[in-house]
Amino acid sequence: MDFRLPLPLRRVSYALCLFILFVVLEKFKLPLPRWQPAGLLAPLKSNSQKLRNVEIPLNTPDGLQVLKEAIHAADNRYRPKMIIDPLGQVSYRYSLREGEKKKSEAELKKLLETSRQNENYTRKIYRIIDTLTSFGVLVVIGEPLKRGASGEWDPFHQVLRLSPKSLNMGSEVVLEILNHESIHVAQSCKAGGINYRPQPLDLPLSPERITGKPLKSDVYASITSTQRRLEQEAYSYEYSNRAARNLLAKHCS
Repeated sequence: MDFRLPLPLRRVSYALCLFILFVVLEKFKLPLPRWQPAGLLAPLKSNSQKLRNVEIPLNTPDGLQVLKEAIHAADNRYRPKMIIDPLGQVSYRYSLREGEKKKSEAELKKLLETSRQNENYTRKIYRIIDTLTSFGVLVVIGEPLKRGASGEWDPFHQVLRLSPKSLNMGSEVVLEILNHESIHVAQSCKAGGINYRPQPLDLPLSPERITGKPLKSDVYASITSTQRRLEQEAYSYEYSNRAARNLLAKHCS
């Protein structure tokens, strides 16, 4: 004997069950599961949402002027000066950057001969800031969230930060920091976009360039093996502005 309800009554009972379920969900505000891509950290933000009050954005003429004056003053501070005494003896006066080794006379002469190189570094700095800006990254002068860092890529806010102290190291150092953090931006882009958690680019590493880098410092004390790989890639290629811009073009376009 078939004890099933007639089809019209079954349909009414199904509808009643769905209605009761909807009322329960509304009453208790039960969270419904939401799918989002793996690695997505936050929605894309406008520049006004990215910027903290104490930060100087470098996507404006005023911000670029602050950057230009700071690195120009630092370049002048670290440029060697040749001193000739009354007896014709030549000596050199120069300042060392933090962690820099004493330079030989030959190295100082070379620095004097290539002083225009700083102008080249500055042009490359402007160029990579333009490239980052075109991909939606806001480059700012501001203290990194990670204490002790000279630069920082923050994919949650889509901001690349240059610490104020890094500007005092001159144009060559600032360019290297921008190259390094730009590689982290490319790592985010490979994962899905500038608002994604970075993932390795599977680049060949350069042991020579990684050796001596501060991967054993307190800044990196608690990083995971994946984060270490991300840093090793950035340190391997930070010397090359062309590599940094090519990686951005390849993964962020």
